[in-house]
This record gives sequence, structure tokens and C-alpha cells, in this order.
Amino acid sequence: LVIYGGLSFFLLIQSFFSSDMLSRNLYRSIPIGKGELISTRYFGNYLFSDAEIYNRQYSYMQFALLQFMKDVNYTEKDLLIFPDIEYEIRSDGTRYCLLGLWLEESELYYNAKYNRFDNYMEDGSIVLQTYFYNESSNLQSILEQYDRAFYIDVGIISNKQRTLDAFLDKVGYDKIKKYRYLSWEIQVYTKNLKIEK
Repeated sequence: LVIYGGLSFFLLIQSFFSSDMLSRNLYRSIPIGKGELISTRYFGNYLFSDAEIYNRQYSYMQFALLQFMKDVNYTEKDLLIFPDIEYEIRSDGTRYCLLGLWLEESELYYNAKYNRFDNYMEDGSIVLQTYFYNESSNLQSILEQYDRAFYIDVGIISNKQRTLDAFLDKVGYDKIKKYRYLSWEIQVYTKNLKIEK
């Protein structure tokens, strides 16, 4: 009974962070702000898919994003900009890795009442406005449609500094704020576009 209890406790802990030394040494680790995430599959230097993530830590990114969404009082006139981590490899890879959406026509909704993301529309939901940015992106015509832009550094990208520098050079920012859920930390660069119209 003691052995089963100990094993159960160990498996519970493994759901939230890795204490498995063999896996830590076999697979790649991805820095996520205040900790590391083990991924069993990498394609080059890019995160490939949440399907190959070792444990529940991957869901922490979503909770950090939800903290941000609630804090800024997200509306349909806001644009969420994510670094396009796989644009050199495949066009839809980033969308799938970060938001779990495979098809380009799929929409993701945000429900402020319950502070959650959904893949279906319900009362109080609004369509999540997203853009996946890389160094060759031209954002100017897209930004004209929005009041605020949020560049979200999710912390898992090997070329993130190069992409961030390109964004800041072209668009700039008004403020930076960090959001954290357990070990996952995101950094958000806010650009108020309304005053420039």
C-alpha cells in the first residue's frame, strides 16, 4: 500500500513538473520564464506541437494568457500578435502550436464572462483577433483596423529576440507587462493605436 501511495504521489507530481531524471536527460528542455518544459519532439529549433509535450505544464501558457486577457479587458478592436515560430517550415504550424487550431478557417473565441477560450460561439463570446508575425511581415494596413495591438512573447521560441526586435523597430510599444502562471511567464508589449489614427 505504501508503494502504491508513493507511486501515485510521484505520478501526480509528474503531471505538473518533471522529476524524471531520465526524461530530463533524453529530451530537449524549453525555457518558459520561471522553469523549463520538456518536449519529446522538436523540429530544428522550433517547438513542433503540444501533442509531444511531456506534461501539463504546457497548459500554464493558456492560464497566463487568460490573466492577460482579463487584465486588459480584451475587445474585438484589439489584435493579439504572436511570434510566428514556424513560418520558415510551415505556414500553419504556429497557429496549431500556440492555440491548438489546425485549419486556417477555424476561429477561436474569448468569453470574458467566464474568462476562457472556446472553439465555439456562445453568449458573451467574441472572436479572438490574432496575427502571427515574422521579420518579413508588413503590419501597417492590418494595424489600421484596431485600437490596440499586443505583441505576446510566450517564451518558447529560439529566434524570439530577432522577431521581437523586428516588431519593435517597425511598430514600437507603449508599455511592457509580465504575466505568470506557476512556472510559465509571458511578456506582453502593448501598442495603443487609437491615438495615432
